[in-house]
Amino acid sequence: MFQNLKREIPISKRFFPALLPVVDETYKQVIARYRDLYSNHDLSNNPIIQRLLIDGILPGLAIYQVLRERGESQESTLAMIDQTSEILFSDNFVKMKK
Repeated sequence: MFQNLKREIPISKRFFPALLPVVDETYKQVIARYRDLYSNHDLSNNPIIQRLLIDGILPGLAIYQVLRERGESQESTLAMIDQTSEILFSDNFVKMKK
């Protein structure tokens, strides 16, 4: 049911570009943490779950861990993740309002 893929680590083309303006100075740390989380995580064989992990869950966990380790409060860290989510999903919000 789960697999640990030992191939190139996929980087979300949606999450990470939205992250750059929010945490510019820690971007490389977040990418490194994401790569570590990805390589040490057994992925489901379900492609939908894989996509959710790659495009949101693991990158979100990476930014959370890096910011908390830097001494950011939980409140400010979650606010930065919320800001990133707003950038990421702003087009979805517009569509849902219609």
